[in-house]
Amino acid sequence: MKKRGIAVLAVFAAVATGLVAGANASDPSISAGGNLVYAGIDRADGMSDIYVKSTTSTTVKNITHDQILHKDVSPSFAPNGAKIAFASNFDGNFDLYWIDAVPTSTLSVTHRLTKTDAPVRNLDPAWARSGKSVVFSRSGHRPLVSDINAAELFQLDAVTLQAARLTKTVGGRGDVGPVYSPDGGSIAFTSDRSGNQEVYILSLATKIVTNMTRNPARDVDPAFSPDGTALAFVSTRSKGVTEIFAQNLIGLTPGPAAPVQLTFDGASKSHPDWGATVTQHPGPVGNPVETPLPTPTAGTASPAAS
Repeated sequence: MKKRGIAVLAVFAAVATGLVAGANASDPSISAGGNLVYAGIDRADGMSDIYVKSTTSTTVKNITHDQILHKDVSPSFAPNGAKIAFASNFDGNFDLYWIDAVPTSTLSVTHRLTKTDAPVRNLDPAWARSGKSVVFSRSGHRPLVSDINAAELFQLDAVTLQAARLTKTVGGRGDVGPVYSPDGGSIAFTSDRSGNQEVYILSLATKIVTNMTRNPARDVDPAFSPDGTALAFVSTRSKGVTEIFAQNLIGLTPGPAAPVQLTFDGASKSHPDWGATVTQHPGPVGNPVETPLPTPTAGTASPAAS
């Protein structure tokens, strides 16, 4: 039987180390063409802009730079690499926008994806591979909930710009950092709904949430492999420092495979990304078996918005 495995990820953000001189970088995303987009804090006022860097050269371009005091964060390439979705608080609260990855002129033009009023905050946009929808986290939209800062996941139709709620949380930080699976059928995300931060997967067909990590450590920032058979994430389960782990999602039993540690340097890390060019991940992770993977125990049901 062919072994399934996991290779070292294409890129991750070491948040203490900048990708450009003087900048702290976070939230990297790789396009199908191999370009890198990330948020960089390099301004004297502490605000952040969105940068695009070619992975084959040293060219770095700031595509959202202006003189307004605000933060541009959480960039994500569209599947064709032509557009970048991101979050910005330039009008007072965080909303979602998109911008051309390669501006057609010296003046970058931003386009709205959401329009909300404070205290609503829209963050963490991620495109579906089809390009037809964007998943993101939203908080502050339920003022009658005891903790209005608890985020929930929403899905935005990229054509109509209509957003529908996908998950329901009751407190804590809530559901954040969502990413689509390659087939668009599920969404991995981070949540503290069980008391500490864990990685979960939401099935869009059944609206069932499954806890994938179940560990007292902090498990965050999931990323699907390009073929959808593995999931990488950041965890503090190794001596309390942030390292990257990964686990197979299919082909092993019983249940989700045991995570395998991929980094060991002790540096601060976040937001791993496999990169769209990775098509095969060699090297065994666990022992393949002939029996099918059992159905995981279902987590909390998360109905769509009524």
